[in-house]
Amino acid sequence: MEKGKSFPREAYPWALIILRWIICGSIFVLGFYVFNKLNQMAGIIYSIYAVFGVLVILPLSRCRNCYWYGKRCQIGWGQIAAFLFQQGKEDDFGASLHFTLLLTPIWVLPSLLALLKLLTQRNLHWLIIFGLSFLLPLLKRWTRKGLACRRCPHRKLCNG
Repeated sequence: MEKGKSFPREAYPWALIILRWIICGSIFVLGFYVFNKLNQMAGIIYSIYAVFGVLVILPLSRCRNCYWYGKRCQIGWGQIAAFLFQQGKEDDFGASLHFTLLLTPIWVLPSLLALLKLLTQRNLHWLIIFGLSFLLPLLKRWTRKGLACRRCPHRKLCNG
């Protein structure tokens, strides 16, 4: 956290949180759709990994040591993480961020699979699916970096 900098608001607005949930949820649904088109078991495995990522990897790699632990953060997970996991040390926030790389397959793999399907089937359906699988993570990043990070004390440490 930046020393001497005050952050008077202790909660992010619900509009931002809902927008982020819609975008992240869309990424998960699209990922399930792409993998399910491969085969049903792939869709189930993707879904299990995505849920594991959101319920375990995200809180342990970011939320436990975050300034927003126990508060309404930009994704609304600070309060949920406080219910699921014991609070860590805010000074350790930067040290645990490398584990967020384990979340990357949630948005990268569906995009790569959609690209592969587009290259093999060459139709409008897979062009749209690939476009969405590429644009939704960019939109997620923009809402985080453009709207959320500017008011977060961890903005200089966080790779998110």
